[in-house]
Amino acid sequence: MKRLLLLFAVLLVSAAGFAAGITDNDIRGFFPKADDLPGGSELWLGTGVRATPSKNNTAYSATYSYYSGKSDKLMNIVRKKQYQTNVAVYSFNNFVDAEKLFKQLTDDAPKNRSQMVRFGERGLFFIFPKSGYINDADFYLVFINRTFVVWIQADDGFAIMDVANPVNDAIKKFISDNPKLYMTKAIHLQASGNGYETQTKRIEFTTDFPSSIKLSGKVFDKKMTPMQGVRVTVLETGDSVLTGGNGSFAKTLLLDGIKDIELSANFYMEPDAVSKSGRFESGLAETVLTGTDGDSRTQLWKLDSVAENYFGTAYIKTSKGTNGYPVSGKIMKNGQVNLTLDCSNTGIDFKCQQVFTGQMKSGRIQGKWNGTGGGGTFVSDLTKYSPVTRKVMITKDIADLRTMISNNTGVYTQADTPSLVVSSNANNNAVVYLRPDMNKLGLDEVSTAGVKLVLTHVPKNQTGSLSVFLFDADMGADKKLKLGRGTYSGQAVSSEEPYKAEFEVYDMMKDGNAFALGTVQEAKANGFHVFSGPSEQYDTLKPYFLITEYSDKGKLRTEKPFTLSGNISRGGDYVGDRNKPQQDGTEDLCFEGVFAYPGGRLTSFELEINGTIKRVFNTNPVDIYPLIGIVRDGNLVNRKDGSLNIMLTKAKEQFGLCVNGSYKPDKNERIIYRYTIDGTPYEGFAE
Repeated sequence: MKRLLLLFAVLLVSAAGFAAGITDNDIRGFFPKADDLPGGSELWLGTGVRATPSKNNTAYSATYSYYSGKSDKLMNIVRKKQYQTNVAVYSFNNFVDAEKLFKQLTDDAPKNRSQMVRFGERGLFFIFPKSGYINDADFYLVFINRTFVVWIQADDGFAIMDVANPVNDAIKKFISDNPKLYMTKAIHLQASGNGYETQTKRIEFTTDFPSSIKLSGKVFDKKMTPMQGVRVTVLETGDSVLTGGNGSFAKTLLLDGIKDIELSANFYMEPDAVSKSGRFESGLAETVLTGTDGDSRTQLWKLDSVAENYFGTAYIKTSKGTNGYPVSGKIMKNGQVNLTLDCSNTGIDFKCQQVFTGQMKSGRIQGKWNGTGGGGTFVSDLTKYSPVTRKVMITKDIADLRTMISNNTGVYTQADTPSLVVSSNANNNAVVYLRPDMNKLGLDEVSTAGVKLVLTHVPKNQTGSLSVFLFDADMGADKKLKLGRGTYSGQAVSSEEPYKAEFEVYDMMKDGNAFALGTVQEAKANGFHVFSGPSEQYDTLKPYFLITEYSDKGKLRTEKPFTLSGNISRGGDYVGDRNKPQQDGTEDLCFEGVFAYPGGRLTSFELEINGTIKRVFNTNPVDIYPLIGIVRDGNLVNRKDGSLNIMLTKAKEQFGLCVNGSYKPDKNERIIYRYTIDGTPYEGFAE
């Protein structure tokens, strides 16, 4: 009810109150005082808050520096003696420009070193490595809440959370305490899709007290083709929805007023100029060097990009195996690429360097190289390898996974629970310990792009919002655990709905060591969160690894998330020739479909059969097309109106996809399937 009342207030009268209603002191109050940070003013020094006004916003910024004569310890982790955190809070006078800045600040985040976190309405945490060591990096957190955008940078993973949590809490409290500042008689809808420029539309209305606002419309490309899978966001509330197969979207905001209203808008998307340039963001590239003598040799470059900067590793085969060397450089706006490979061996006073200068075009970099080993030409193929993802359920054969608990002594013993717990309070801490079997996971330093540990958070046994850190872990012979270095990894938050928490763990796994997920009691964290363990009876809730690898033209084996067999057989009598479940006395014809989405929720399915005539069967109860019945274990699982809302509880589930028996299959038909899992639409062809 509190959220409804707030949302009702948010959608009432005029937006003129932003600049006038938010005072300078309000924003300065978002910044914590040094005494409020862990260790207080004896260890922290703040610069004070600076204000820089511009046309549509005022930027407030401050720097917090930590100085200690000795190395600090958190959960037995030795931290740096000195580090600093830079904070900027942008206060805008409108929602649209705030959203634009948030997108600008997050667009260039490294794709495999970033994670959505639950700060504000939306937040992104990412790491910009300075070298191959996980702690030698800059840590960033950017989040948006209404008309406030927050940017935080630190050279310590703990320090960024020391400041981020109080700033986030202060902004949330201010918004909750001042709903009238966000009153408006307009809705801003934003449409965004990969490879297309973001579009924003303002829709005004005159109703003073709406009980609901139904938003709808369609999204097209410049050729007027409906676009599927475009995300449409209500900027005033942060709610979003994906377009369906016909490009349409619909979202209803439920309020506490007295009248229902409907608003609509269509979007026409233009290709993004940056996407059209074909820049290489990250991945594995095969590079062939040809010397002046005509001899050729091959290197594999694993690259990431942040803005115009490239960094990564070049893997070179030698007589003793494959060695990795750092490679870095820049890409210019005209597509010119300059890269330097440092092939020096640590501890040897001998400079080894190769310099590559080339032009990016049509998925390749071509140019000249020189340095150690001579010189000549090179061609780097950026398209040979593509990322593929596989899911590995965590069993006792794959990894040792358990909960460890400590009475805040820094030493942990095994907890007596089958669940996975992260907690912090005055009496004890609990962490999730994991030692993977690297051989059974089949990871390879060159081809592996990333590994995420996925845990399911169910809406019970939870309290508080905890910042979760990833630690090195050392399990002694006495079965007691001690934690080592750590870095921020994500958030565990209270939620009324189940959600999957993903933690990037590949950097920790590279050395083949154990690690742990936990939080820091000394950093004023307080709460506990219970995740499902490997012994959970439902596959949908069990923990798993999500492994992303670079595949050489599909040579890596991958499991398709959905397969539809073109074979068809007689089934029971579930559907007729209408769009709702009904028997018609004729046995149905059933395709076979297999879903591999444990934990996913199936909410729509459609078959489009193109032959002599076009036929469409789907689960939409409000259109003209006849129903397709979804049959599980001999039972129809469609709702009474034909629609779907099915939780997929197993690693693989087989369904009968049944249509009215009057359909006569033809071997020359082309069958297209469309379905929606967790709000994301998918499409493919029958095998």
